[in-house]
Amino acid sequence: MNRTFVCALLALVVTAVLPSLALAAYEVIVDDDDAVFVGSWSISTWGNNYDGEKHYHNPGGSGMETATYSTSLDYDGDYEVWFWVNNGTYAQDAQYIVQHTGGIDTVYRDQYNEGDGWHPLGTWDFTSSATIIVTDLFTVGSFVVADAIRWVYLTPTHSIQGSVSFSDSSPIDIASIKAYEYGTSNLVGQDETAPGGGSYSIDDLFDGDYDLEFTSVRYDTATIDSVVISGDDVTGQDVVMQRSAGPFYTIGGSISFSDGSPTAVAEITAYENDTQHVLDRDSTAAGGGSYTLVDFPDGTYDIVVKATGYATDAATLANTTVSGGNVTGADVMLNKVFKFIYMADTHVGDAGGSAGTAAAVPDINTLADIDFVLVGGDLTEFGDNWMFDQYKTYLDALTIPHYEVPGNHDTKWPEAGLEKYRDLFGDPYYSFDHKGYHFIMLNSGTWLRGEGSMDVTQFEWLQDDLASLLPNTPIFTVWHHPADAGSWALANKSKLLDILKPYNVIICFVAHGHSNVLFDFESLVGVEGESPFGPGPGGLGPGYNIVEITESQVTVSYRPTGGPTQSPWVTVNLPVPTYPTITFNQPTEDALISGTSNIDVTISGHPETITAAEFQFDDNGWQSMSGLGSNWSGSGSTTGLMNGAHQVQVRLMSASYTWYKSTNIYVENGYPKAVWRYQAGGTIQSSPAADAERVYFGTLEGKVTCLDLFTGNWLWDFQTGSEVVSSPAVDGDLVFIGSCDSTLYALDVFDGSEEWSFKAGGTIMSHPTVADTVVYVGCGDHKLYAVHKATGDELWSFSTGGMIETRPLVQDSLVYFGSWDSYFYAVNINTHAQQWRWQSPTSASRYYSAAAAWPVWGGNKVFFTSPERYMNALNASSGSLVWRSKTPEFYDSIGRSVAGDKIYGRSLDGKLYAYDSAAATQVQLWGVDQGWGWDHGPSMPIEYGGIIYTGCKRGYIAAVNPANGANLWKYQVGKGYMFTTVTTGNGAVIAATQDGRITAVVDASAPWPIRDLETYKAGSGKIQLTWSPKAGATEYRIYRAANDPNFTPGSPYATTPNTYYLDSAAGDPVNNYYYLVTAYNTYGESDESNRVGEFDKNLLNCKEKTSERASYRSSVVSLKRR
Repeated sequence: MNRTFVCALLALVVTAVLPSLALAAYEVIVDDDDAVFVGSWSISTWGNNYDGEKHYHNPGGSGMETATYSTSLDYDGDYEVWFWVNNGTYAQDAQYIVQHTGGIDTVYRDQYNEGDGWHPLGTWDFTSSATIIVTDLFTVGSFVVADAIRWVYLTPTHSIQGSVSFSDSSPIDIASIKAYEYGTSNLVGQDETAPGGGSYSIDDLFDGDYDLEFTSVRYDTATIDSVVISGDDVTGQDVVMQRSAGPFYTIGGSISFSDGSPTAVAEITAYENDTQHVLDRDSTAAGGGSYTLVDFPDGTYDIVVKATGYATDAATLANTTVSGGNVTGADVMLNKVFKFIYMADTHVGDAGGSAGTAAAVPDINTLADIDFVLVGGDLTEFGDNWMFDQYKTYLDALTIPHYEVPGNHDTKWPEAGLEKYRDLFGDPYYSFDHKGYHFIMLNSGTWLRGEGSMDVTQFEWLQDDLASLLPNTPIFTVWHHPADAGSWALANKSKLLDILKPYNVIICFVAHGHSNVLFDFESLVGVEGESPFGPGPGGLGPGYNIVEITESQVTVSYRPTGGPTQSPWVTVNLPVPTYPTITFNQPTEDALISGTSNIDVTISGHPETITAAEFQFDDNGWQSMSGLGSNWSGSGSTTGLMNGAHQVQVRLMSASYTWYKSTNIYVENGYPKAVWRYQAGGTIQSSPAADAERVYFGTLEGKVTCLDLFTGNWLWDFQTGSEVVSSPAVDGDLVFIGSCDSTLYALDVFDGSEEWSFKAGGTIMSHPTVADTVVYVGCGDHKLYAVHKATGDELWSFSTGGMIETRPLVQDSLVYFGSWDSYFYAVNINTHAQQWRWQSPTSASRYYSAAAAWPVWGGNKVFFTSPERYMNALNASSGSLVWRSKTPEFYDSIGRSVAGDKIYGRSLDGKLYAYDSAAATQVQLWGVDQGWGWDHGPSMPIEYGGIIYTGCKRGYIAAVNPANGANLWKYQVGKGYMFTTVTTGNGAVIAATQDGRITAVVDASAPWPIRDLETYKAGSGKIQLTWSPKAGATEYRIYRAANDPNFTPGSPYATTPNTYYLDSAAGDPVNNYYYLVTAYNTYGESDESNRVGEFDKNLLNCKEKTSERASYRSSVVSLKRR
């Protein structure tokens, strides 16, 4: 029998597979492998099953088909009984029969609304053994599930107490005491003494017989056999441990100091491996030299070396092994406490940035005892190749190493993407070690955007990097965007901070604000640094910061270029407090919530008593929680939240500290709702595309991915040679997309095979446009290319003065586009010559180029917006200005109606506006606040099917009435940037967010068609139909016809609420039957499914149904991963 013993901690339900270790809190789990099944139970591997593999299910009956779970029990008494079920459309009144000491009880439990995990069945008294029977009887739902059953013993416990002393009165040795079940190796409890011995207590033991074992590194093992507990604590179990006869060995070596100090003295301490048990100490003479640690039996030990004024070394001699002889040569050099420079926002390429950086470098070279320079991003003004070269020239003039990360100015406009950065500096995120400290350099710059975000691949790397460190390694981090609550904050800051909190992070260095600012990043210290061309704090002038690490603290001091260095403005005492572990018991990560959400957390490892706790949904205001000590709980209504992705955050407070933790949930109270979600294996930085069958998108990992439009299932990947930030364009059987490997690809929509590729002269971050037989795409080499759609041959190109990012607009004989050279162009597609170009009359700055928004056409005018915050309307033929306005202010988002009579603009004041495209002046039709606040995100308003759809940087879709701007609905797709949405003929909106998530959202509507109808032989003359559930469907309609696979459906042959149907009248030897199924709800009936048939009059070729298919999945949205 598979009996898994687990530990119950406080009020938690915590399971851990420990097959050879019995802990004092006793419970038994019986999985489905050890249950006895009677009747037609099928195996399913879908969902979060207890063993991670499978569960059994039954479609229902009279209660005669059963799953029986039986076990012996080591203790008599009360047990709490639990059942495991995953999240599915299962029975809402499943029948359980409980055989217990007092008789037999029948109870009914809801398997549908409980969600993944353990759920309570009840509490009963059991003697020696227990049996639970799950039957096939229920009235509401699609299946009854049988997975695992658990019994948790509730009887009170007791302690074994005593004391330990050492025969030689050692003042430093520690004894470990372990209790085992009598005559076995099953560990049930343990404790240890203080140094020098003393009292111990092994708690939470049940009545029974136990053996005690006493161990200490230098002493013989002692035992006390058969200690019997019978209704009370046992005391007086005292032991004197005898010194071992050996042999014992020494560990020796020498200590030196990096600065050759003649006076410094080092202290060397030996610990029992992976513990804080001190075994011996020694000190060197002044100036260092030899040391000897004594009395070590064979084993592994940790040696820590400290000296005043030097960084402690706990790494060099960790895991020192003694094996049959003395250890010599255990040498360590201690490094002097050190200093480094933190410099931010150099902006080389801007006149002030170049001058300030050029002046700072020689000033740094005059300083003594500086080990290296860290630069926190915005190395350049525009990310041009020559600017990166110039920055490197300046910094390479330092006499010490320099380490840098990108900022938004390096990733917003780079003509070569990050290829130039990589050529000069390597990966945009990395780590290094220096004198016992770990430095983590992260990239918060986002491709072609100004706001900060970190991609999922970087987070995975960060978690691996942190996990590789020795415990308590001190850490400094550097990234560009602050993780505060400001408008320029890192979009996914909570994810980053939750990853960092369990580790010994001393300071998080950030930039972006060009000022010295001290932040509280959810109890992590954040320091923003001054720019070398800023005014400096208090008017001191441009400069940088000097960071000094001593044995007891870290200080940050500002130095204006040329000096003098100021007094510290930041002091962090060492060691920093260890961040406690906070665990969400409810809700679990990515839980689907409707109505009220229960919040339950446990905190451990906190230095002070928690006195209060609060939770909030997103940033919607803190609500109180109740609790005591380590467990806190509360509940809140989700009905006021828009449907979709949200964050639950808790904060737990003590007298001196506030600790934070967050988790993600999905709220769906009715419509709109997600019909599927897909988690890509990387970051998405552009808009998806869709046709009638499929969805296409690219990732920063260089992949082009295709999904099934109706299911979200993965269909194919195509790997390019670099990041993909280009949005795809679909035309017929081909999808066109650019890559930062300088290639435009044409891929087959069915299998992703390469039809052709075109090599451009630079990275392609533009979004291609297909018009007739030509694909138009911009490039980082400043050119617009026209490529033959069928062959990939270059037809012609047109040169500008800057990178081309936008999606070109083709209208009549002209192609319109902006370039990051400050000009907007119209080029004749027949002559390939410039028809006209236009530059803002109020600014020629590259900053204000109309190069990111996708231009639109209407009323013989071309419309576009720009970072200068104007909407511009030009005569499409001549390029003459018709009107322009920055009332209200716009940025990089513009769209048009299907008919072309309206132009839509998302303004920076959180509103969506409509203008008359035919008017000779700015004629506003309506302007309505959509609630997204100050926003210059890259989502263009798209009208389709009589609705305008647009996203925002806060991650939600707004559906708007084009007649008056009224909001129809909103759906929260994720956190951070949302790109331009895609609308489809089946009423879905496809949205992509930077966190790598693609989501299909529908409003209240008829269900989507079934795409995976299949038939199975289900016995003599019987056919079973199965299909996947469809979101929102309340009924499925089965249509049948004889001998005609192309039949026109009339009235339904049958209806069912289930995702299966058994046709018992299919065994007619004269006819072949063909089927189709539709999904139905109050909004209508779906399109027809695929058609299936028995294909043989005698049913001989129909597949046997042996296990549940994936199509039986719950209609609850699942998160697909690849």
